[in-house]
Parts: sequence; structure tokens; C-alpha cells
Amino acid sequence: MRKRLPSAIATVTLAWLVGTADAAEPGTAGPQAAAPAAIALPDSPAVADSPAIFPGPGHENGNPDGGFTAGAALLIVKPFFQTNPGLSATRASVSPAGTATTILTSASDFDYSYSASPKLWLGWVSESGLGARVSWWRFDQAAKQQLLAFNTPVAAPLVGEGAASQSFFSGNASAGAVTPPLAITVGPLVGAAGETPATLIATSNLKVDVWDVEATQDCALGSWCLQLSGGVRYAHIDQNYNAYSAQPSLPGGALSNALLTGHNYDGAGPTVAGQLRRELGKSGLALIANVRGSELYGSGRQQATEQTVFVPAAGGPTLVTTSNGFHTHDGLLRIAEVELGVQYTQELGGARLFIQPALVGQSWSGSAGNASSQTGDLGFFGLELEIGVNF
Repeated sequence: MRKRLPSAIATVTLAWLVGTADAAEPGTAGPQAAAPAAIALPDSPAVADSPAIFPGPGHENGNPDGGFTAGAALLIVKPFFQTNPGLSATRASVSPAGTATTILTSASDFDYSYSASPKLWLGWVSESGLGARVSWWRFDQAAKQQLLAFNTPVAAPLVGEGAASQSFFSGNASAGAVTPPLAITVGPLVGAAGETPATLIATSNLKVDVWDVEATQDCALGSWCLQLSGGVRYAHIDQNYNAYSAQPSLPGGALSNALLTGHNYDGAGPTVAGQLRRELGKSGLALIANVRGSELYGSGRQQATEQTVFVPAAGGPTLVTTSNGFHTHDGLLRIAEVELGVQYTQELGGARLFIQPALVGQSWSGSAGNASSQTGDLGFFGLELEIGVNF
């Protein structure tokens, strides 16, 4: 037993010396060199899977480095008015006792159709999400022309009529807003059967220009992306009302009238807006909601010209009478806007192209006016199709 113990100790000592020599030899992998390889290091997260930090224009498609955004849109909208009178006419009779009775009254408002109008914008966003943007929108459309005429000869009275008469006049309520008041009145007409009836034509046009210059800030709210903006808005509104009458076969000759009126409003003031955006997975689709409010202060001006031309049937000089009027005022205009839509984004080289269809509603209250008045409410409703690029 004692002889085996020294032999075992010698064997263990020799093995330890050989292991130490192998660890000290260059280029060999001893027990100490192999230990670090056994430590498992965690994988770094892929940059492509990181969420966008500032998802708004310039960042809204996952571009944390910022950049420029530009685009164009078509707004297919229709204007709606609180009231927008066009033409009105009255046919009346006078009984043998001298009592006037209205037999027939007709009135109608101007009607507009849906039409396309352009919108452009250009913006820039920094890495922190702070940026700036300028945009412009124009609407320019004419209303449907109105035509009014009585085809019943004056000498063939309606049931219950005495001595018949008929009058035509424009629905230009602004005639009382200009100095002196102007309006077309045609009639009364009392003549032989078969006379050509008088006619009255009215036209109107609406033109709007809107400029926004504002600062923007993008931020993230969980799965939602929020962009806030604020700045200055300038708006120009231009409307006109033109009426023309013709009575080609009066007993004494031919009579024609023209009433040409127009008014405009220019205002500027603060505007604030917010946009919410929600990605739908990694499909490239997102839900969009925009709201904006503006309060403008400005002034309006209205002008009117009336011209009457009478051509005598028996010859002689033509009689021309012209009157002019004008009116100015200060006014407040409040604008509220809402957009609800979807957005699709597609990588295009080093840029991101996006398409955004949306439902649009706008309310203009105060000094928006109508064809014949400088005050009244105006609204727009329809669709908007935007195409833009972030680069």
C-alpha cells in the first residue's frame, strides 16, 4: 500500500506539468483559452425592425433621419351655401277694384357641381421631428346658368286675374348693400297677345385661394403617429353675380338690362392642425385622420354696375343709363376642416412614395358670403386624392 501511494502521486504530478506546458505553448488552445468561446453574446436587433421614431411627413414612413416632402392633390369637391339666391319672378294681377293679388312666384338658388381643384405642398423635417411646410389650394368654378321666362301672353290672363302684369327681378340681395342700391326689375308688362316674353339670365362664379405657412412637430404615441402644426393662413374669396334681361318687343321698342356685381374678401390669421396616423402591420397601409381650424381677420369690397339700354321702335336715339355702387366692410372668417382616409406607402429607390385618398369636409362661416351677399356660411364636401414623396 505504501509502495503504490508514491507512484500515484508521481503520476498526477506528471500529468499536471504536461497540461501547464501545453497551455503556455503559443498557437495551442488550452483549457484557459477555450473558456471565453463558451460565453454566448446576444444578437443585436436588426435596424429594419426598429419602429419609426418620428412618424410624420418626412418621418411617417420610418425615416428617422428627416428630409423633404413634396406632393400634389386633387380635391373633387362641391360648394354648399346656407343660401345662394339666383333669380326670382312674380306674376301679379290687379282687380277692377284696384286690389293687387300675387298669382305666381318663382325663385331658385345657384347650383354647383363637383369639380377638381389643385393643391400643392412642400415641407422639410429635421431628425428631431421639427419641420416646416408651405401649401396652396385653389378652387375656381362657375355655377349653372339660370334662365327665367314667362311664356303665357299677358293678354291671356290666368284664372282669377284682372288686368295682368308680370315682373322679373334678380335675387341679388347685395343690391341693398351697395350705394346706391341696384337691382334689375323688368315689368310690369301689359301688351297685346303674342308678344315675346321677357327673359332673365343670371350667372355666378366662385374662386378661392388658400395659403398656409406653418411649423410642424412629429412624435409617436404608442402605435399611433401624431403630427402637430401651427402657423399663418391667408385666404382670398372672389364671387360675382351677373344678371341680364331682354324685352325685345315692348310697345315702344326693345329694352335690355345688365346688372354686374362682384365682391371679394381677403383675410389672414392663425391656423392649427393635427394629424393621426395608424400603421396596419407591415402592409404599407395606414389610417389617416386630419383636423384643422383657422380664424381669419380681413376686409371685403363689393362693386355693382347697372346698365339699361332702350331702342325706340320708331327710330331715334338709343337711350343708355348707367349706375354704379360700392360697399366695403371688415369681417371675421372661421374655417374648420376634417379629413378621413387611408395611405399606402411604397419604397422607391432612396425615397418613399405615398398615395392617400380621403373624405374631405370644410365649413367656412362668417364673411364667406354667397353670390349676392358678403355674409353667410359656405362649405365644401367631397374627396381628396394626394400623391407625395419623402426623400
